[in-house]
Amino acid sequence: MKQGKNQTAVLALTSFAIYFSMYALRKPFAAGGWPELLFDVPLKIWLVSAQLLGYAAAKWWGIRVVSSLRRDQQKFALWCMFALAYVGLLALGILPAPFKLLAMFTNGLALGMVWGVLFRYIEGRRSTEFLGVFLSCSFVVSSGAVKSIGLWTISALRVPEAWMPLVTGLLFLPVLWLGLRILDSMPPPSKDELSERTERIPMGSLERKTMLRDAGVGVGLLSIVYVLLSMLRDIRDNFAVELWEGMGVANASAQLTQSEWPITIVVLAVFAGITRIKNNSTALELMLLILLFGSLLVGASTWAYDQGFLNPFGYMFALGLGIYLAYIPITSILFDRLIAALQLRGNVGFLIYIADASGYLGATALMFLFQFQKVQIPWIHFMKDLTYIVSLSASVLVLFAMGWFRQKKIKKTEFTYA
Repeated sequence: MKQGKNQTAVLALTSFAIYFSMYALRKPFAAGGWPELLFDVPLKIWLVSAQLLGYAAAKWWGIRVVSSLRRDQQKFALWCMFALAYVGLLALGILPAPFKLLAMFTNGLALGMVWGVLFRYIEGRRSTEFLGVFLSCSFVVSSGAVKSIGLWTISALRVPEAWMPLVTGLLFLPVLWLGLRILDSMPPPSKDELSERTERIPMGSLERKTMLRDAGVGVGLLSIVYVLLSMLRDIRDNFAVELWEGMGVANASAQLTQSEWPITIVVLAVFAGITRIKNNSTALELMLLILLFGSLLVGASTWAYDQGFLNPFGYMFALGLGIYLAYIPITSILFDRLIAALQLRGNVGFLIYIADASGYLGATALMFLFQFQKVQIPWIHFMKDLTYIVSLSASVLVLFAMGWFRQKKIKKTEFTYA
């Protein structure tokens, strides 16, 4: 037991540190102003869009690549991704404005599959819920933290804005090197864990088609929910500085991390308790209920802010909590339990990347839609309007997904006892 707890702790801390460091390669640029105009559109919007496009492309590629990787290929694949991301940040500092878009596309393309490969190390274990949520909490808190570090390199180290993303990323290179060495040395799931959660195997074309046949409806519904949440999360994340300023908060940089830590603690506490639920169907149903609550909270938080019941900090906390309560399970632990509950053959990377690819495609489309509209409304007003659409639509879709799973479970039980 003690050895198992020690392994869980090492897996949790190591995977958290690696993904936190990945965000140091991905997000610091968003803390910059990038005031230059390109085709009458602020350069920052172009950079965010280019990175999102690369990230979305990687997600679609990852549907096949991540699900088919063997254990002995995972570490090398991660190093290739990180190396290409550093090249993208180097190009961001060197190249003139139009070509910076290619640099950010390369950066997004490189990092878009890191999550799926990392999750392959922790899926199919008794502690997967805890590990998955702990890993997910890294992107809740890391985005604000690495942006703050990026701003610090500008103010304290006098790093030019164009070079700030690369310098920030290089600060985390030792963490990546040590973390990957430790993670790759950890043992795979035990035989008892495999019997409880099903064995996770590399997937070829036949396995992918079979899983889509058996779970395609539920995965499709949840993927649409994920698209909606991804659009909202990306606006809240990439334009956090502008959102705080739009609410009249002067020292926006100080809020980037402070508002995220409470969310991390609450989300970790909520989902860590699901680890103790051995029945996979019960755990899955509970997660769907949490998704429904999170979706409703997204809209309720905006209404409460508009009515004056929440101040800016309370609003960003409640909105972020609602987003991540619904967003995090789809990126990790929900599909792990779905595979176990329905006794599917394959791995969670395949299902995660179907949802992820759809989500980032939607986020990219929204960014381009906002970018090319003639009338530019403030980000805070745009986000508030979007929360009501996301809240209502996601809640209805989650209810349909709950109905699908109940029906699927009944049919499975009837077949088992026939």
